Amino acid sequence: MLMHMDLSRFDTMDAGELRSYLAFLLWHYRVVDSFWFLYTVDERSQSEAEKLNERVWARVSGLAARDLLSRFKITPTVSRDLPNCFACIRGRCYSSIR
Repeated sequence: MLMHMDLSRFDTMDAGELRSYLAFLLWHYRVVDSFWFLYTVDERSQSEAEKLNERVWARVSGLAARDLLSRFKITPTVSRDLPNCFACIRGRCYSSIR
């Protein structure tokens, strides 16, 4: 969990550096997600990779939704688009390149 990570380096970054680092993280997140999927296809099958992908994202989407709610103090009255946000997470907006 982030509370156990040293985040002090981010205190010295300006907005541009933070955006650049975020872009770096998102890119590598996509790369890792893509390669584990592709290697699962190689080692097992397309069908097994898709089933595993669905299991992972079903779990991760709930975790991410709860984290978004608490981290950004989102309440049902804050945004009518909240269900769309959750659907995006569940829909793997950042997921594998196939």
